[in-house]
Amino acid sequence: MKQNPFSLYDFLGYVFPGALALMIIAFFNSSTDKDSIKSILSSGIGFLQSSRNSGMLDLVEETVILTIIAYVLGHIIAYLSSLTVESYSIWLFGYPSTFLLNDSCEPQRGLYWQLEPVSGNTIQKCVELVWRCIVGAFLLPVTLCYLIMGKLMGMKNFFTKPLDKTLRTAINDNQQKLAESLGISKQQGDDFHRVVYHYEYERQTHHMPKLDNYVALYGFLRALTFIMASTTLWITIVYIIPTLGIEGKVVDWSLVWLFISLVLLTYICFMAFMKFYRRFTLESFMCLVVDNSYKETHIMPYTYVPSNELVMQPSSQSSTNDQVTSTTPNSNISATTSFSSPQTP
Repeated sequence: MKQNPFSLYDFLGYVFPGALALMIIAFFNSSTDKDSIKSILSSGIGFLQSSRNSGMLDLVEETVILTIIAYVLGHIIAYLSSLTVESYSIWLFGYPSTFLLNDSCEPQRGLYWQLEPVSGNTIQKCVELVWRCIVGAFLLPVTLCYLIMGKLMGMKNFFTKPLDKTLRTAINDNQQKLAESLGISKQQGDDFHRVVYHYEYERQTHHMPKLDNYVALYGFLRALTFIMASTTLWITIVYIIPTLGIEGKVVDWSLVWLFISLVLLTYICFMAFMKFYRRFTLESFMCLVVDNSYKETHIMPYTYVPSNELVMQPSSQSSTNDQVTSTTPNSNISATTSFSSPQTP
């Protein structure tokens, strides 16, 4: 094999999130007492210490098996995170290619509940609304932190702030030129960034490592956001809700602080995901701005014949064939090339 079949995304996007999910599952599963978060922490730490002391983590066979399980689990997490975390971000802010080129710093109000046109099918619209409610409830830590820290404290501007007017104008103009050169009819609201990314990825080879790095990082952080949100939901359902309404129940402050920490970590991971999602899109746009390949028109008026001296003999306008004759000094050899004149519509 000439090329490594595993890329950076395979590790950051699949193996590491899958391994982290396995550790969290083993961490919570090692505790028998579900009423106290302290017993979970002590049992989890004891599990890791016993695994290290027994040499389980040093065995090659178990390492290979765990790596395969982590890789498969990572694929599942990546798919679920794309359905939830990435979809949530698009419903809330739109694509980065949209808010980067937005004239206003404020995203459109009520964007989360604006459904895509589904040919008037009411059932599909209802299913879409229910799914968005489920995703919003699942990512409740992100929703709460967005309302408090994102909107009130303005932290959403770290990743939703539009570009300056000069860059917006240059990017819009170059997108239109690229669409015309490719024969594509660019419509308002289309995700034309997909075309920009693939076009520049093939031509700007020196930017490929940076683009691949951004893709791997935002995939890793997207999966991490999903894992943190799942852990927060698990702690809320299993450990917090059963203690509500019980008289004389002492508040477990360690559980409260763990819940708050997980909520903050979930939102931080989400902001980091949006940061690299934005950088990935911006990198593609900047490649588009500095690329002149689609702006130049190459028109060959004749077929080139290599020679020391080239003598062109244009024919009359009424002729349908033009001839170009090249002669070489001190030689009787000549070359003649014919071509058809371009037809005018």
